[in-house]
Formats: sequence, C-alpha cells, structure tokens
Amino acid sequence: MPTNVLIWVITTGIYFLGYQTSRNLRKRLDKPFDSVSTAFKHLAITTLLCLPLNINGNVFTVLGNVHSDGVKNAFSVFSIYQNAQNFSFSLVSIFQFSNKGDATSVLGPVYQEAGENAVSVVTISLRQNAKNGDASTMYGVLLKQEAKNIAFMMAGVPFMQESKGEFAIVTLGIVPYQIAREKAVVILGLVGYQYGLKEAYNSVGLSLWQESENLALNGLALALNQRVKSENRAFAVW
Repeated sequence: MPTNVLIWVITTGIYFLGYQTSRNLRKRLDKPFDSVSTAFKHLAITTLLCLPLNINGNVFTVLGNVHSDGVKNAFSVFSIYQNAQNFSFSLVSIFQFSNKGDATSVLGPVYQEAGENAVSVVTISLRQNAKNGDASTMYGVLLKQEAKNIAFMMAGVPFMQESKGEFAIVTLGIVPYQIAREKAVVILGLVGYQYGLKEAYNSVGLSLWQESENLALNGLALALNQRVKSENRAFAVW
C-alpha cells in the first residue's frame, strides 16, 4: 500500500473515532447515540476532509497529512504531519518538512525543517531549521532557531538562535543565546550570551555576556561583560 494511502486511512480513522467519541460523550443519557446512517455520513465527510488530492505532484488537503513520496508541493488548512519535496504550506501545522524547498506555516508548527527557507508567523516551537536558507518567525517562542543564512525573529523568545552563515536578528525579545557567523543583532531586548564573529550589537537593553572577534557595540544598552578579541570589558556601553 502506498505510504500516503496508508496515512490517509489512519488519519481518517483517528479523526472519525475521536469525533464520534466526543459527540457521544456530550449526549445526554436520554438521547440515543447516532444511528448507523448518521455515523456513515460523518465518516464520509471526514474521509473527504482528510483526502490528499494529488494533481501532478501538487497535493491539496483540508485536514490530511502528507508524506513526500511523489509529492512536489503540499498545501493544507491543518496538518499534523506535512512533508514535501519542494514546498510545504499550511495554515496550521504541527510537524512540517520540505526536503529541498521552503516550508511555510501561519500558525505553528512545533517542529519545522526546510531545505531552503523556513517561515512561521505565530508559533511555539521546539525547532525551526533552514538548512540552506533563512529561518524567519514573526511572533513566538522557539527552543532553537537555526539557519544557513539569516535567522530572524520579530518578537518573542528564541532560547537558542544561530546563523551559520550571515545574520542572527531579534527585533524585540528575550534572547538567552544568540550566535552568528557574521553579525548578531538585538534591537530591543534582554540577552544572555551574544556572539557575532564579525559584529555583536545590542541597540536597547541588557546583555549579560557579549562577544565578538572584531566589533561589539551597544546603543542604549549595557553589557555586563564584553569580550572583543582577547580584551574583556565590564559594564560596557556604546
């Protein structure tokens, strides 16, 4: 049996059983359970909602889950698991993957990994990883955000933010750990450890430890300990 057919059958079964169980639990004792015909109607609707419709390698589904076998691009309203070769898009997702291209989710996911760019609008996530591109989150809490190029968060808490090639940037947030191959930048925030190989910069806020091999700067911020090359500075400003 093809992988996506098996996933479809399992997803449909779980959603249907979950819906029927919750529906029956809500019924009063004086009301009978659903008739067989009503249950079959619910099953048919669930089946259609979970169906991953494949059009020339582009898969469209409302509530279904998708694996990358024969799937170039995947689009869904809600998916617990979504995996495509090129592009993955979901309004709401839990686990989202793109092997070679971009992965984009409006709400979620808990785990997101993309061959190129990984994008989330609002998320509470264990990990966001852009293997060969940029990782971007507008609002959220991330245990770890990492990117080959730019790691960016507009507002939130990235516990660990890492750029292996270019910039690590947080506009507003609490940043326990930030490291970048080129520039590590916080516009407004509280920073635990900040390291930028070429430049570490905190515009407004407080840094416990700020370090760079070339240049460490603070605008209206204070670094309790600042290290540039082999020179240590305590309570560094500007």
